[in-house]
Amino acid sequence: MSQENVEIVRRVIEAWNRNEPERVVPLERVVPFLDPGVIFDATRRIINPKTYAGIEGIRAMLAERDEVWGEFRMEPDEFVDAGDRVVAIGRWVAKGRGSGVEVNQPIADVFTLHGGRVVRCEIGYSDRGKALEAAGLRE
Repeated sequence: MSQENVEIVRRVIEAWNRNEPERVVPLERVVPFLDPGVIFDATRRIINPKTYAGIEGIRAMLAERDEVWGEFRMEPDEFVDAGDRVVAIGRWVAKGRGSGVEVNQPIADVFTLHGGRVVRCEIGYSDRGKALEAAGLRE
């Protein structure tokens, strides 16, 4: 099942990364991969750290993101299989909506899956080792 989990996380990230010309939130492409009670823990962010719950919480998170960022994507370099958890390691690449400031930041996110759906995502680990540790692995 864990290789299937890696593929699910890959598809979730691909769906997040699609930028629609009309700025349509790609949530509908992601919902089939999310548990209805999904938790997105974004408390590691420096700006506006918080936790989002359920599909409506994810919708709010994406709306907040789109308010600030004209472009935002996660470019994964590696997926680490940890059974019911998957660590996506890569970079956040973004461009500020009003400022035009560009961001290219190393990042790791930890996804927890159950029954073929993401039940929790801990985003924003700036340290690969800490993300692996959160998934129950060692570097």
